[in-house]
Amino acid sequence: MILVRTDRLGIVAHEGVPFLDGSNRVALLATVRSWREKTTFAAACVHLEWSEDGHSQAMELRYVLGLLDSRGYGRRAIVAGDFNLDLGASPLNAEVAAAGFRIATAPDRTATFVADGRAERLDDILVRGLDVMRAAPVPVVPVDPGLPSETVPSDHLPVSAEIALPMGAARALQATPAADAARANGPTETKPKSSAGKMVAGLVAAGVGALFVGHHAGDDGAAKAAAENCARSFLAQTGPCRKAFQTGVRKARQIAPAGHDLEQLAIDALAATCSEPRENPRPYFVKVAINMALAARHRSPPGETCELDDTIESPPWDPVRQYSDRRCAELIGRLLCSLDDSKAVIVRLRADRHSFAEIAESVGSTPEAVRKTFDRTCDALLDEIPSSCQ
Repeated sequence: MILVRTDRLGIVAHEGVPFLDGSNRVALLATVRSWREKTTFAAACVHLEWSEDGHSQAMELRYVLGLLDSRGYGRRAIVAGDFNLDLGASPLNAEVAAAGFRIATAPDRTATFVADGRAERLDDILVRGLDVMRAAPVPVVPVDPGLPSETVPSDHLPVSAEIALPMGAARALQATPAADAARANGPTETKPKSSAGKMVAGLVAAGVGALFVGHHAGDDGAAKAAAENCARSFLAQTGPCRKAFQTGVRKARQIAPAGHDLEQLAIDALAATCSEPRENPRPYFVKVAINMALAARHRSPPGETCELDDTIESPPWDPVRQYSDRRCAELIGRLLCSLDDSKAVIVRLRADRHSFAEIAESVGSTPEAVRKTFDRTCDALLDEIPSSCQ
């Protein structure tokens, strides 16, 4: 369960996603908005399946962390619950750190499960892109008689931490001496005409390195340099990924609710895109920017498919065929979500009436190659769709 104090926070979108391993467990995901900071973060609640070798826990946690990225929840996230293993002592902690998360609970690793003659640390809080102000200690409970007790009605002890939203990375840098030095060197771009151009100028003037404050704090120098070079390829006026940046921001602006912080959305999408090496980061950025904008809308994303762009017009709905139409829509949605990044972005932009030339610029290809990919993808999709749905 995910609960918030409504005087400070609001849940603007939520979903329950079943794990795919047959455990009958569900991960709860939510987009939470801070009324004061006027920004959002993701919250996930989990109860992972237990297995002696830790395989089930690892598989389900990887699935949840992947959902946060693939469904556009952004880089700021909290994952809390019963992990059914001690993350601090598990090899899985290295994967958690590689995904940008760190353990937010007290470092003493006191047991949280005390029952049946056992005392184990099973419960934790993970954070990414957020500041941990303090963590409450977990009380020590004797194994005998253990839990539950008169004062603790569960066999698990609660864990808690005080977590704060940081300022936007670019805004935070603007209040530091580094910002003064960056501005003294002059802006990279002058008099940008478009809104996306103004955003690029602001982010570059603030310092591209600031985009990854908190996202790559645990990485080595080479990883940080690679991430910053990736971001520059999107932000620099002549960068090879600049067109993809403009396309992603333009699509996000069309989809996101009025007044949404598009600059922070662009930072989060860049951080997700450049968090690891990618053969072609252009379509990945466009896809993530679109998904983040969709997640910002006041609706819950579908539970078993990825986000589909609801700005694309759908055919008139026939109530007589509502059951078969829904079955067909769900099938087509699953097929579209199974496409790789490049194909998914090409189909999505083409459905939104972008020309092959425009799409080619966005994904770093040629119009001919984009047309061939689009035609082949559509042919393959048609082969998978039964004639009753065509």
